[in-house]
Amino acid sequence: MKKPSILSILSIALLATSCNGNNNAKKTVSVNMNAMVNANAKQYKVKAEYQDGFFTKSSESLNKDLAMVSYLGTFAASNENDAESFYSQLGFEKCYASTAYSATEVDENSIAYYVAHKVIKKTDTFVLSLRGYNYNQEWSNNFYLGSEGDHAGFTQGANLILDEFSKYLQENYKSKSIKLWINGYSRAGGIANVLAHKIISSTTLPVKDENLFVYTYEAPQGLEKSNAIKYKNVFNFVNGADLITRIAPTVYGFARCGQDIDIYNSKVDGLLNNLDKDAYLPHLKTSDNYKNDIQLAEYIIESLTKENGDKTMTLENRHYYVANYQEGIRYMLKIFFSFSEQAKNNMMNKFNKMTLIEKLALISKDGVYNFIKPFIDADGIPYDDSKLHTSCDKINLFLTGPGYDLRTILMSDPNTLMRAISMHYTEVNYVLLNDYRPQ
Repeated sequence: MKKPSILSILSIALLATSCNGNNNAKKTVSVNMNAMVNANAKQYKVKAEYQDGFFTKSSESLNKDLAMVSYLGTFAASNENDAESFYSQLGFEKCYASTAYSATEVDENSIAYYVAHKVIKKTDTFVLSLRGYNYNQEWSNNFYLGSEGDHAGFTQGANLILDEFSKYLQENYKSKSIKLWINGYSRAGGIANVLAHKIISSTTLPVKDENLFVYTYEAPQGLEKSNAIKYKNVFNFVNGADLITRIAPTVYGFARCGQDIDIYNSKVDGLLNNLDKDAYLPHLKTSDNYKNDIQLAEYIIESLTKENGDKTMTLENRHYYVANYQEGIRYMLKIFFSFSEQAKNNMMNKFNKMTLIEKLALISKDGVYNFIKPFIDADGIPYDDSKLHTSCDKINLFLTGPGYDLRTILMSDPNTLMRAISMHYTEVNYVLLNDYRPQ
């Protein structure tokens, strides 16, 4: 019998290693990220370096390269096909995608996520990648705080994922120990953060703390402070100028678990311009209340939650928010995100053409209702007239109460408010994360 050559032996060994997911060579992966700052740019192709070796080390060590790959992954998860394409670049094979991707009936409490698997160093390794943008009515779930405990909306999403993933493992894998990689941006980051706490603080999944890798981006605060434990394997990349990262408000008793890493950089305008010469953030007009982006974000949140005397209008604590605003805001957002793009454009065009006096006139009884109702009817959106009336009344209550300072900023200099909103945009946080250097 002819002996195999050294070359043959090496080839077989390399093939076996590759099939077992142990190829530690660096690989450049990419995804198309939607442009938000530059209206003329459709997408940006962004890249990162991946290797299986990320998951052979303790999850308690911050890995900048894994952070970049995770950021790309959560955007790929905006739809099922992109998620499958992206994670196949990494050698992960699809397990399943949540039904929220293909649901025809909108459920504002749903969460879309993608699950894939790879064997790395003989260990079953899974990724849970949560959809953080490219969704509509689910926005209303962000404002479902609940009266007590953790953020009710995010907890719903975390429980759904945990239940479905646990069932999948039980039916398909008998591993005594797995490795799990979770990533999420914005709302998905908030749900991922709550999910991480649930996994670490329970024995639901066969994953040790050092084998759980959690990376979130611009995540809102979804845990009550008693559950916001500073886990060493949960990394939250936070742009301190982003309003989303400051809600639900700290004064309501909310926080994130894990390690918060502020990536804000005062050179953000230049960093964005390096990505795209035609991408510009709106100009910040400073005032006595704020001199920079961070102070602007702090001022807005503080102005919304300060005591204004009238307990029927205030947002100063969680109880008043839930009692006076929660359902009205959720219903209005559900309506707004049911609009077609054409209807949204028509409504914004009409608003922009209104004089200051006409805009101020909206802040009166039935003002918002009379403005928005014709667009709802023209777009054929089904609605409950009583709920719509109530929601519009709550908007007026907000604008004349806790939203007064916010309204003042909008009326005096819309660009300043738009700058604060823009701090949440995808490419803004991409350039900040890309420029971040771990200490």
